[in-house]
Amino acid sequence: MKFSTLLFFTITSIGLMGCNQAGEYRNISGSINDEKTFGTGTETSQGALIKQERDENGDLRDCGIGSSAKKLGLPTCNQIVNRRESAKNKAEVDASASRARDKKYSDDLITNKLSGSKLFTLANGSKIRIKTRVVYNDEFNTLIIDAFIERVNSTAKVFENIFIRKTGYLTLNFVDADDFDFLDPLSIPLNIQKGLSQNIRYRKKMGTSTSDIVGMKVSARKPIRSLREYNLISRIDVSFRP
Repeated sequence: MKFSTLLFFTITSIGLMGCNQAGEYRNISGSINDEKTFGTGTETSQGALIKQERDENGDLRDCGIGSSAKKLGLPTCNQIVNRRESAKNKAEVDASASRARDKKYSDDLITNKLSGSKLFTLANGSKIRIKTRVVYNDEFNTLIIDAFIERVNSTAKVFENIFIRKTGYLTLNFVDADDFDFLDPLSIPLNIQKGLSQNIRYRKKMGTSTSDIVGMKVSARKPIRSLREYNLISRIDVSFRP
């Protein structure tokens, strides 16, 4: 009889001091703590429950579970978790703001472009107009050069010959505020076959018919070292040799 009573008392005590499968601690009075942390922790000799949580810096910190924190003179595990989550949320907000700033910066680079227009007279008296635009690609540290060569009063045949002959070049000089060239000039062959071998793109602009060419768009790229070099460009001088 005494053995049965002792066995019942032992099983009952273990049940009262244990924890359920969700990791919620029950004291003898039956109340449940509301900790956000997981795991059972370790019970001290004073009956306090202690465990470790990573703080906002990634370091393991001792903490108390529920009212045990006050007994141990430690922060509660909830406090550490809340600080860690707040730091994580702030980092995400800061990263989102940084991405927005980077996008605006890239958009501004495209908007703040260098552009110009110049009229040239050919040997036979006919005229062409060359419009240029230069923007900076911050992803590849590259200048993107677009030139539109427009037929003004020349015949379509004369204009097309500019891109057939192998002698024609379009040259861009990059000039700073003191009127000095500080980058190597960019020479773009007007001969389509030669230019394609240098990864230069050509696209015709047609008029009212397929035989009526009114212009040619030429696109090229020039690597530079940094954004600082791009910001030093004050203007682009364009020269044309048919």
